[in-house]
Amino acid sequence: MKTTTIGERIRDLRKKRDLTQEKLADFLGVSYQAVSKWECNLTSPDLGLIGPLTKLLGVTSDELLGLTEEENDERRAYFDNEYKGYWKRNDFAANYEIAKQAVEEYPGDFKYLNWLANMEFYLAFDDEDYRQGVVPFDQLTHFQESINKSMRHSLTAYENATEEELRNSALWNVILCYWVLNRPDEARHYAELYPEKDSTTRDDAMLLVLRGEERKKLRQKMLIDVMNRLDVVLDNFYEDDSLVDETDRVKETILHTLIPDGNYLGFAFKLFYIRIGQAKRTAKTGDRDAALRLLKEAAEFGVEYDRAVQDGTMCFTAPLLNGYVSSDPEYREGNFTCAGILRDEMEAKVFDPIRDTPEFQALLAGTDA
Repeated sequence: MKTTTIGERIRDLRKKRDLTQEKLADFLGVSYQAVSKWECNLTSPDLGLIGPLTKLLGVTSDELLGLTEEENDERRAYFDNEYKGYWKRNDFAANYEIAKQAVEEYPGDFKYLNWLANMEFYLAFDDEDYRQGVVPFDQLTHFQESINKSMRHSLTAYENATEEELRNSALWNVILCYWVLNRPDEARHYAELYPEKDSTTRDDAMLLVLRGEERKKLRQKMLIDVMNRLDVVLDNFYEDDSLVDETDRVKETILHTLIPDGNYLGFAFKLFYIRIGQAKRTAKTGDRDAALRLLKEAAEFGVEYDRAVQDGTMCFTAPLLNGYVSSDPEYREGNFTCAGILRDEMEAKVFDPIRDTPEFQALLAGTDA
């Protein structure tokens, strides 16, 4: 059978098995109009219907999707390549469409299903009502539907995948979904299923056997890993408004201690975000001069970061990190610049009282440089 679309294949297979649109719809639990739309190429079957369709029509999923063995190999190579690099693209809608197509064409590949679940999770937060924060949580229909889809797909991947890393990734997303939906009991249940990692890592083992420059570089890498992990932990304290200032102070103290020479390079990004948060909170108090000063400092840290990673590498000079070269692959891919982030952050309504000041406009103009 050599046809162009999945709709045409459904139509031909349905007629071959002497099924009407109404009868096929009854078997699948959908309306006959849905079947008609598939066959007219107006819509495609939902992911959950691919399996039942293949059974009813007596074909494999590859046959239903029109994939020859050669085409199958090419398509899988395409999806594998897209999967490996999807995190580099800051376009969740495009990633979602590719992941959705991958799952439709390879319904038994739980790697793709987990990919789709991740995209559904991220897309939920792109909901306009959610971003505005004016609609009650229980009325965020699109948001909750998208999170629930993500949770169901992650559960399916977790329960059926055999690779430990994939199962752990899917389980993590399940926990996140229940947490976002404010269902703490379920979130805790699945969190308790998450495996405890051995406290001894491969880096710990390598540290025992390496010598000289290799050992030095590994120590420095492990130090930066710890710093980044600590930053993630500290971020959670921002949930408590009374601890925001103290959290900022701790972060800055650690950074200044680790990098006393002020050559922050990649860590300037952390100071950049700290200043933006401080500027917003200060603007709320009505202290316009302080808010402008903090925005200026944020811009300076942003410039430092953007300049440091223009070529994708950063060489530290602080005593503990001296000579260590770090890189930022996402910057190299062109996914962001601090200038662009600052421009977006300065659109916040909290800055409206100072928006027309010469100082603010000068800073804003600097983000376009």
